[in-house]
Formats: sequence, C-alpha cells, structure tokens
Amino acid sequence: MNITTEERDYLIHAPKMILKKPRKLFQNVNGCRRNDFTARSEDDEQFSIFLRQNMMLGEDFSMGLRWKCREAEREIILCRFNGPHGGNRAIPMHFVPHIHLLNIEDAQEDLFHENDVHETERYHTFEEAIPLFLEYCGLKDAASYFPSAYETVLFGSVK
Repeated sequence: MNITTEERDYLIHAPKMILKKPRKLFQNVNGCRRNDFTARSEDDEQFSIFLRQNMMLGEDFSMGLRWKCREAEREIILCRFNGPHGGNRAIPMHFVPHIHLLNIEDAQEDLFHENDVHETERYHTFEEAIPLFLEYCGLKDAASYFPSAYETVLFGSVK
C-alpha cells in the first residue's frame, strides 16, 4: 500500500465525529474492561476505536485507532497508546507508557505492524491516557461521551 508518514499522521489527527457511540459503562469481558465505538473524518474516512484495560493489572491497558482502509479492504491500526505492560525484555519500552504507530516502511510492503514505538511521559494511568488519546486522534466530540475523563481534580480523588 502506498502511504507516507504525512498521510498516516493526517489520518490519525484529522478531525473526527463519533458515529456509533461508546457505551456509558465499560463492559467486563475475559478479565478486561472494554469499550468500542466508531468515527468518521470530515473527508469520509471511517475509523473504529478500542479502549482496553486489564481488570487485575490496571497499568496494563491499550487504546487504539483503526482505519477502515478501502484500498487494503481491511482495518489497519494506525496508533495505540499503551501502559507499562512488560512481557518482553527485548523491548524495554514495554515497561513504561508508550505509543505505537503504524510502521510506514512495512505498510508500503503490505505488512501492517504498529511497531514504530515511542516512550512517553504524557500519561501514566488509563484514566490519564483516555483524554490524551482521544484528542491525539482528533475526536472532537469525545468529552461529551467521556466526561469523567475530562474532569480536573485539584486535591484528592473523585469518588
């Protein structure tokens, strides 16, 4: 597939509106909290979004943006925000919060891996990552569906 870094980044950041709404409450499935919804960009590209968090290890989470690519006739993950999930000593970034992006060189060979990985300090928890991820992906109406993710707490915690 012929895609450039600029095109990938445009698809990720392009303004999008939510079509199929996320659930008000996350579902618990196989030990994982999850929510899924769809969105469309202003130029009619279609996307699906997933949010996942391990119920026993809250720091183990992933949220991603899938592009419904007409050319490849499949969904391609453009980016994922992950918590520190460990599990692979060969990839030290798996032990800290990190962001995966679609590898452009692989995509040009029709191999769709999001193995362009970058460590981040922008978030540390699932709750911190949600609004950052939704804004990063250009989901303009996300705050109305995830209001608690956008609440600012000055002291203590919200119960």
